[in-house]
Amino acid sequence: MVKTNIFLIAGLIRQMRGSMDMKKLGGLYAEYPKISLLIAIVLFSLAGIPPLSGLAKIYLLQGAFQTGHYFYAGALILGSFMTLFVLAKFWSEVFWKKPQDPDAIEDKFKDLIGIRKVALILPICILAASSLYIGLNAEVSFR
Repeated sequence: MVKTNIFLIAGLIRQMRGSMDMKKLGGLYAEYPKISLLIAIVLFSLAGIPPLSGLAKIYLLQGAFQTGHYFYAGALILGSFMTLFVLAKFWSEVFWKKPQDPDAIEDKFKDLIGIRKVALILPICILAASSLYIGLNAEVSFR
């Protein structure tokens, strides 16, 4: 569900910037702060930050340590840090840094009428809300 949302976000960013080249992107947080915070929820969920998807990682780590599978625990921790590093790099390039060439940005999102904007953002909101619900109510969700 989170990875599907990442693909939807990639399409939204393409619509907002006209490019998928991270070197040409930038400044999304300054221009679209609410959408950026919505995307941050999805990125935290992908990284497994508790309480989002992190509960599953905590259970996996706990199980690996209890059964003495330290290699698997280390691989899980290493994978989590690598994911977090990549997402931090993505966030800094796309959202925080200023665009190198603001004139080259083709923001097709601003020109869309309201219903089309909603059609692009609503699926992202629904999947992000689902991720939040599952993360915050993991015991209830998987009974």
